[in-house]
Amino acid sequence: MHIQDIPQKFIPPLAKLLQFRPNEDPEALSLRIALGTKSLPSSLRSSRLENFLLPSRGHLCSLHKCLHPDVVRSVLHHVQLEVGIRLNNVISHSEMLAPELYSRVKRLRELHALWLDSREYRRTFMASSWDLKWKYQADRCEACMLSKITSDLQILLDLRWAFRSRATRAFVAKYGNPRLQQWVHVWIATLAGFVEETIGTAIDLDMVILHNDEEAILMKKTRAEIAAFRQRTHQYRKSGPANGAYMTQVPYDWSYPIQSAPHQPKPQELPAIQDATGVQAEEFIGDTNEAHLEGMDPYEALTSTPYLPRTTYSPPTKQPSEAVLTMSTVSADRSSKGRSPYGQRESVRESSASIRVYLDERLHVVMENDQDAAHEVAQLQQEYIPPRHYSRPDPSKFRGLNRHLGEIYQLIETILED
Repeated sequence: MHIQDIPQKFIPPLAKLLQFRPNEDPEALSLRIALGTKSLPSSLRSSRLENFLLPSRGHLCSLHKCLHPDVVRSVLHHVQLEVGIRLNNVISHSEMLAPELYSRVKRLRELHALWLDSREYRRTFMASSWDLKWKYQADRCEACMLSKITSDLQILLDLRWAFRSRATRAFVAKYGNPRLQQWVHVWIATLAGFVEETIGTAIDLDMVILHNDEEAILMKKTRAEIAAFRQRTHQYRKSGPANGAYMTQVPYDWSYPIQSAPHQPKPQELPAIQDATGVQAEEFIGDTNEAHLEGMDPYEALTSTPYLPRTTYSPPTKQPSEAVLTMSTVSADRSSKGRSPYGQRESVRESSASIRVYLDERLHVVMENDQDAAHEVAQLQQEYIPPRHYSRPDPSKFRGLNRHLGEIYQLIETILED
């Protein structure tokens, strides 16, 4: 199930079930989830038959076992992608981030401690998760991970800031608002209302959202500067699906000298790169095509990147061999049996006769002056002859034997009749 398959009218009640409230009594929490699940359609609830047939389909604790595991996984999966692979390009150029932007990115990246154990987290981020706010979910309940994330107002604002910084005008016009936007707005409104009831102070959500949008615009411009820097420095060339959702690097092949390269392609005229200071926030389009991220494993999202080096393939061609074979290179004399054939090799200059050879597609030696004849021989060699053809006996040898056997059978029948 994908997140867009969830009906719009059931997003608010489902989002409230996937959120812990501060200092909530465990019994009240269990009762709230049990009663709230009954109001959901059967497609969003857990099925006993599916749990019996597919027991290892998802990881849900006893508190959230009434929810459909695929629904919970689809929502958590988008959160993991937002704090994972979609921040890889930003964090790789952290020197271009302002201190407040870097703090937000760092807070979002620390969420990986919920689904990565301490060893995996250290190997991925080269840092310890011991002093982090988020601890590894031992029972691997995906609903508990999501409920812990949605119970922090600062993280919710950071998450909204992250996906709003990617939502350009072209993105929204073609694909609509980000898929997590409605979910995050429900979580923010629910948490803000609970805080108002607890402390008795009103919270102006409109001002909070407006300030968050202003910060997202600054981050959007920073993303544009990073994209322009990558294009200017590494000479990235657009390729892949949907308006350059992927960009691959085209490095120069330094295995050949510049002056004596065997084949130098015609230089392509690259378009003039616009200065990052003149790039408007609306002109930068990020990940427009997100279909390839649906099936991505969130536990491996950090080790992947949308910027991959291009690997080119050149078909094999006929090229002259660099070696020159002399008449004394290989000897057929029986007296040289058991000796090394390379003991008395003559140099190229001392040899009186030499043959310039080529290697065809099957790595057969072809003389330079007799390529046509050698090609015909190679075609004959390619003809397949079954192995049983060589051991098949001649039928004419058994004709006489069959005649004698027939006479013996007739004689035996005559004796038996008498």
